This record gives sequence, C-alpha cells and structure tokens, in this order.
Amino acid sequence: GESSYQLGSLPPGQDNPSPRRSHIVTIAGGHGVRIEHVPPEVFGLQPDTVGALVIASDSDRIIAMSRTYTVSGNGSTGTFGQALPAVAGNDLIQTGETRRIIFFSEDPATRANLGCVNGTDSSIEILADLYESGGAFLGTRTMDLGPWGNDQLNRVFRGFEPVNGYVEVRSTTPGAAYYCYGSVLDNATSDPTTILPQWPSSGTTYYIPAAALASGSSGAFFQTDVDINNVGPNTSFRFKWLPRDRDNSNPMQSISLSLDSGASLRFENVLAEVFFLSPDAVGALAIESPSDGLLAMSRTYNVGGGGASGTFGQALAGIQEDDIFRAGERRRIIFLSENGAFRSNVGCINATDDDIDIDIDVYDDAGNVLDDLEMELEPWSNDQLNRILQPFAPTNGYVEVSSDTDGARFYCYGSLLDNGTSDPTSVSPR
Repeated sequence: GESSYQLGSLPPGQDNPSPRRSHIVTIAGGHGVRIEHVPPEVFGLQPDTVGALVIASDSDRIIAMSRTYTVSGNGSTGTFGQALPAVAGNDLIQTGETRRIIFFSEDPATRANLGCVNGTDSSIEILADLYESGGAFLGTRTMDLGPWGNDQLNRVFRGFEPVNGYVEVRSTTPGAAYYCYGSVLDNATSDPTTILPQWPSSGTTYYIPAAALASGSSGAFFQTDVDINNVGPNTSFRFKWLPRDRDNSNPMQSISLSLDSGASLRFENVLAEVFFLSPDAVGALAIESPSDGLLAMSRTYNVGGGGASGTFGQALAGIQEDDIFRAGERRRIIFLSENGAFRSNVGCINATDDDIDIDIDVYDDAGNVLDDLEMELEPWSNDQLNRILQPFAPTNGYVEVSSDTDGARFYCYGSLLDNGTSDPTSVSPR
C-alpha cells in the first residue's frame, strides 16, 4: 500500500529541535524515488551545506540509501562517492552499548573521519575511544550533540599518525540513541569509503562477499584490502579463498594466523599477500576461527591509471552469522542505475556446502517487474551479475533476492559504479 514520508534537514554543530522540513510525499508500494542533490533540490540550500537528514514516515516499510560524492577534477568526468544507508530508529546505538568502527588509517595516503547523529530530542555525550591496531589505547575524543544534532570529527587520529586503528563509540547519557559512522578518504583523490559500526554476533565463520585482483570494465583494475579485528580473547583464524563461479568444497586455505585480544591485522592486496595470486583473480573470502568475537572489513578499490595517483573504492563489511539470508526470506537492494553515467552489478555468495538457486527479481523505480533472473551457486561458491539493468537502460531500479532451496543460506550485495571513474559504491541489502 501507499506510504508517506517527509525529509528534514539537520545542520551540524547545533540543536535541531524544529528542523526545516520538505513537503509530504506519498509513494506507492513497490515504488522508489531518486532525489538528486538533496540540499538544493529539496531545501533550496546553497554551498557550503553539510549535515544530516531525517526521514519521518507513517510506515515502517520505507527504506532509503544515500550516496555522497565528490566531482572529479583535472578536467576529467565522473564522481567519487560513498554510500550511507538510512538507519532505522530501532538500529540506533543505545546508552551502555558499544560499537566498534575498524579500518581507520591516518598517514600520507589516507585520512579518517568520524561522524555521529543524535536520534533524540535531548542533549547527549558520545565518547569515542581511539585504539591503534595492536590494541593500545590512544585516548578519548568527546562529541556533545544537542537535540537531533550531528557533527563530524575530521582526521580523528590526528596527532597519532602514521597509524592504523579503530574507534569504539559509547554513551553514558541516560536515554541516548544515536548512530556513528566512519569515513576513510584517499588523500590523492578525496574518494570517501564508508565504514559502518559493528559488533560480533554468533558464529565463527565470516565472509568477505567480493574480493579481486583483476581488471574491470572501462580500464579499471581492482584489488582488495582486508582488516580483521578481535573483540574477544586471544584467538587465531585462517582465510579461505573462494574463486567465483566454481565448486569450493575444498578451497585453498592460508596458514593459521594469531590475533591478540583488541588487536587488528591489515592485509593490503590480500589476494596477492596471503594467497600469492596473480591477475585476474575474482571471488570471495571466508574467515574461519574458533572465536565468535571477530570483526572484518574490506575495501575493494580501483587503482588510478594513466599515471594518476590515489585510489577509489568501496567497503564491504565482513558478513557475520546474523547477516546471512535464509530460504524463504526476501531482501531488497535499492539505488541501482543503468545509464550514461552509471552501471550496476549484483553479487551473491553461497554459505552452504550444497547447491542453491537464488532468485533475483529486477524492478524499475515504478515497481514494474523487468526481469526474473536465477543464480545457481555450487557449494561455497559466489557469482556476480554485471550491468543487471543494462537491457532496460536508461533506468533506476532495484532487485529483490530470495531462495526456495531447502536449507539455503546466502548473502547478496549491490555495487553502483560511475562510468567516468569506475568508482564503485556498495549498496547493502535491506
């Protein structure tokens, strides 16, 4: 059925008890709306405008995704961007809870920012504890946010560089409800990569659903970095390499690697560093451990060509047990486009030792069914459907993924790529 929503603008560094609001929009079931350049188009705002948005709706069936991007310079075309999903009220971080944001770096190549938004009408204090990759505590930064306020700590590890590390966010304010995110930027391209907060769930197998050391479309060349972080006691883990579109019942495995409590390990160009692979290698990774206290994050990025410096890429979090889809469940991946500026891919991984079939229903933004595709995956296999909307271009749309295979366990993701830069942006399922 129909739902209504209204956007509100939340400028940073101030109280927002009565935010500027858009008009109320009604949207039919199964429909999507793409709003480009939200601050000027919806609120009439001028540069330089930063902050956050709130979406108020009469329905709990509204989902949303955003992309914030820089326009490439030097006379070239295209953009570099990052995705930030809308966070539902029941997904906000509460008083007494801790979330960890990993994969931070501050060095000549990379800088890292931490942003937070207050989801209440009362003032709150957020504490950000900084740690270096070995687990040593570096210090605490404080963010005081007024009602519906938001702020960003730029170069949050300034003063400790060069450093790889992570941040733990928490609040002791009674009734606090908030959300924080990380943004890691390449200093040469200013390409931002979103790092969302995590906390361990059950299960001792973790997945990086896409990893590459390979050429892509439009002259791109992609490689993958991985960060593994340990929330629990000292443990060990090993990687398993899961090449694309094949039976991975007996995968290549790394040696067992030790990881102390509170520590992180960064693997740059993981397929070359750990498995000594050569181009062109594409697939996924599994991480096996006796511990259920690990976190993982990856960044797959396009190395600048033509003598250019810097990179542009996308983050894919390590998939935990609670993230896996089961038979009979449906998930929607929105924010897909196929036109002169963008192309879209959808990838899936099989998290079982049996063959499974995944149904991928393709829709346009008006909710019209465009295609009904099927991905057949062998044990522990993975695959990617490139340019999934190309037969219907130009269009914006989404896909719904599901499986009727008994015992199916799988995960799917979307990737939106700028045709000018081949910058990929991850689109998480909802």
